Amino acid sequence: MVKISIPRSSALQSSGKGIGALAIVRKPTRIMINITGPGIAVPIVHIWEMNKDGGGTAVADAPASIELSVPKGSDRLIQVLAILQDVDTAASGGDGDSPMTFYYGDTIRPLSQTAEAVDITLLNQGTSGTSQGSVSGRYFDGLGTPTDMLDMLYNPGSGRPEMIVDTGYIFSGWFHIFALKGVPFTYRMRNRGTILFQQVTPDTMPTSARVGRATVPPAYRNQYSNGSIVGRVATPERFAVFGLFGSAASGSGKACFDTTIAQMSDLYTSSTVGDTSTVQYDPSSGAAGELQVAGGIGHSVDDQCPAGSGDFGVDHITIRKQNLNYGDSPIGNRGPFRGIVSGSHQNFLNTTLSGSDLQLSWDYLPGVIANGVDGVGIFTKVYGSSSEMNDRWHDRAPCNQLTSMGYTEHTRVAAGSPGAPTESYTLTGINATAWNESRLQVVACPYSASRSDLL
Repeated sequence: MVKISIPRSSALQSSGKGIGALAIVRKPTRIMINITGPGIAVPIVHIWEMNKDGGGTAVADAPASIELSVPKGSDRLIQVLAILQDVDTAASGGDGDSPMTFYYGDTIRPLSQTAEAVDITLLNQGTSGTSQGSVSGRYFDGLGTPTDMLDMLYNPGSGRPEMIVDTGYIFSGWFHIFALKGVPFTYRMRNRGTILFQQVTPDTMPTSARVGRATVPPAYRNQYSNGSIVGRVATPERFAVFGLFGSAASGSGKACFDTTIAQMSDLYTSSTVGDTSTVQYDPSSGAAGELQVAGGIGHSVDDQCPAGSGDFGVDHITIRKQNLNYGDSPIGNRGPFRGIVSGSHQNFLNTTLSGSDLQLSWDYLPGVIANGVDGVGIFTKVYGSSSEMNDRWHDRAPCNQLTSMGYTEHTRVAAGSPGAPTESYTLTGINATAWNESRLQVVACPYSASRSDLL
């Protein structure tokens, strides 16, 4: 057991920036540790992350130390990367969009004792700015459309190895990854070793007919506390890259977007609550303050390509412009699931309550059934009235850990025919009161009979 001590230097101390109820506090929001060395076949990775999505004023401090089990041996490279951000302790949100300051440190040393303490000095590597982004789509290579764990790698420089700073999944080629302007990352499949993208930023990735990039201008979004609007929070510029990628992607592939001018329903141009002026979607205007699209193929209908464009996910990709209100994939993919559209909204797990029965339905993306995904496990957990549910997971729910976190697995629903990807299941005898009070969380996790990294 090695005990990694996070240094309590002034740089990593929490600091207040507000007065009274609306307090902006600068805190570590994410700490990433990688340990490698002789005899360690797979890097030991530990990630601590602040959870501040549920609102309230209880904002966790970073741990003073983190204990990890590491095999004894020589030349253990211990790398630590920490991110500091401004956190709003008064209302939900407020920490994900602020600039990220990166601190990095490492040490190489033998580990020979049963328990050892390792102090690592972290040095400021710079601040990212506020612009964030994502890359979404489907990846094709000479081996087909892969299903694998997908590691996000940060290069600390000075000849040190790249660090795994996040891990998601790619399902039959489908992926949605976080990216950051000004800070390049590499994305690599863990088992295949294939690199999807090397040292890329979303604002500089090349576009084409099969790869588009939407640029969402800075704006404001309503801020809520206990279900009520308490103000508006500034949202940064965002880039959403979408398309068909890889050496075997169709040379005539298309990434289609709507050319119809519209208003973005949840992005406001004013910080004043009640001002209904919203950001305009006009992909080709070139006007500052409007949502723009570069590359891709324009079409006059949302979420469609021109007639004769072939199959979705093989010959073309489409986006829904209202998905650009937030940071989710504009394509509408999350893990192995495709969003089910209802009006201007989409859900990945539709729910209908009847008495104490909860009807669930979901839609698989093309090609994922029997390509690393054999079905879903259905989990639930009832939270106490004063607890906050974790809604940060999206397509990265820790499926293998849910039972240890107090979730109950009710059943596993085998996937049906790839030709009929929409499926359903009814949970009976649920706690309807907890559901109506938004204290019952339901999670659908993909499982595989052949992969141990899923369920």
